[in-house]
Amino acid sequence: MGVGTGFFASIVGADAGLDPSLGMLRRARERGIPLLVAGVGERMPFRSRVFGSALIVVTLCFADDPQELLREVWRVLAWGGVLVSCIVPRDSSWGEYYEARGRAGHPFYSKARFITNEMHHTMLKNAGFSLERQYATLSFKPWEEPREEEPVETWGGDYGFTCTRARKKHVI
Repeated sequence: MGVGTGFFASIVGADAGLDPSLGMLRRARERGIPLLVAGVGERMPFRSRVFGSALIVVTLCFADDPQELLREVWRVLAWGGVLVSCIVPRDSSWGEYYEARGRAGHPFYSKARFITNEMHHTMLKNAGFSLERQYATLSFKPWEEPREEEPVETWGGDYGFTCTRARKKHVI
């Protein structure tokens, strides 16, 4: 959902991607994503319960209605399907850095509405997902020397990038 250039989708071997930008979809095709569809996450042009998993990477902060986007992901996932949703937490050093760049007029970050991990988790639960685990990385600050690091499993801390694994609850 919001496949963009297909960078992350190609790494995980995604079968399909959705994005409103035809230019981004062209770049995703170059990265080998087999099925690409123009559209927005709040109104996905897919049947219900057709996907076993979904990946959202830094998309919620650009969605017009992130809660509706998560409800749509829930709709298109099969029962027990898994969603991995990644954000730059607003209350992290990285979120604060990007928000400041947005306020200064950066063309990309000025459009973002970052959320905290707590808001992210609440939105996932409200959409019908159960939270399973969260991995985080970017423990260094934006102004520090970048370094390679392994993601850590954690629900807290000042990490600039977090990915939450959630499962579509089975409703009887």
